[in-house]
Amino acid sequence: MDLLTADLGQADQFVSTTLGELSTADPVLRHTVSTFLNVGFNVSHTAEKLFAHRNTIDRRLARARALLPRPLEQDAVSVAAALMLVELRQDREQGRRPLAPDPCRGVQSAPSARETCARNA
Repeated sequence: MDLLTADLGQADQFVSTTLGELSTADPVLRHTVSTFLNVGFNVSHTAEKLFAHRNTIDRRLARARALLPRPLEQDAVSVAAALMLVELRQDREQGRRPLAPDPCRGVQSAPSARETCARNA
């Protein structure tokens, strides 16, 4: 992440190019996309994590996809990085310290893997 934030002008350009209009859209849309990516493109799991109905998540993702300059599934890693940069920028502007990264983020395999990750965190 340090590499992405070393040159703020370049980071802003990356965010703008990668997210398009999503970079300035409703934070709920960005959070939904971020969660969707973190749970492995699973709408049902996204709905569970966000305590929302599956149809609500489908609608949010459709709106977000319309704002992105490229298809989400073809640019997922860049979109995830750009969303993290937006979040970091907002934290900095609001004077909040960013949370430490979740060591288990992205662990989606069997429950035993998640439990092991949680114990080791």
